[in-house]
Amino acid sequence: ERDGQITSLNQAVTVRDGQIAGFHQAVGERDGQITSLNQAVTERDGQIAGFHQAVGERDGQITSLNQAVTERDGQIAGLHQAVGERDGQITSFNQLVSEQESQIASLNQAVVERDREIECYTSEQNKLIEAICLSIEADRS
Repeated sequence: ERDGQITSLNQAVTVRDGQIAGFHQAVGERDGQITSLNQAVTERDGQIAGFHQAVGERDGQITSLNQAVTERDGQIAGLHQAVGERDGQITSFNQLVSEQESQIASLNQAVVERDREIECYTSEQNKLIEAICLSIEADRS
C-alpha cells in the first residue's frame, strides 16, 4: 500500500513538476515580454526626450522671432513717425511755396504797373524833350 501511495505521490510530484515547469516557462515568457516592453518604454522615453528637445529649440526660435517682430514693429513705428513728420514738413513747404507764389504774383503785378508808369514817364519825357528841342530850334532860327 505504501508503494501505491509513493507511486501516487511520485505521479503527483511529476504532475506538479510539469506544472512548475509550465509556470517557469510562462514566467520566462512574461519576463521576455516585460523586457521587450521596457525596451519599448526606453525607446519612447528617448523619443519623448527628443521631442522635448525639439520643442525647446522651437520655443527658442519662436522667442527669437518674436523679438525680431518686436524690433521690426519698433522700426515700422519709427518710420511711420518719420513719414508723419515729413508730411508735416511737406505741408509747411507747400504753404510756404503758395505764399511765395502769391508774393511773386503781387510783385509781378507791381512790376507791370511800374513798367506802365515808366512808359508813361518816358512818353512824357520824350514829348518834353521834343518840345525843348523844337523850342531851341525856334530860338536859333
